[in-house]
Amino acid sequence: MSKEGIQDVELALYIVNAVLKGLHKRSFRQAIRIAKMCKTIEQVDETIQALKKYDLK
Repeated sequence: MSKEGIQDVELALYIVNAVLKGLHKRSFRQAIRIAKMCKTIEQVDETIQALKKYDLK
C-alpha cells in the first residue's frame, strides 16, 4: 500500500479489514481505491458506509 500513499501500516490493515468485513469483498483493487481516497480511519468508515448505503461496488 505504500505505492498508494499509505505509509501507516495500521491504516492499511484497517482498510483491508473494512473492505473484507464491511463490504464482504475480497478485492485488493477495492482496498486500493479506498486507500487512494482516504487518509484517516474516519474517512475509511465514511466511505465504507456510503458504499454499503448506495451499494456502489
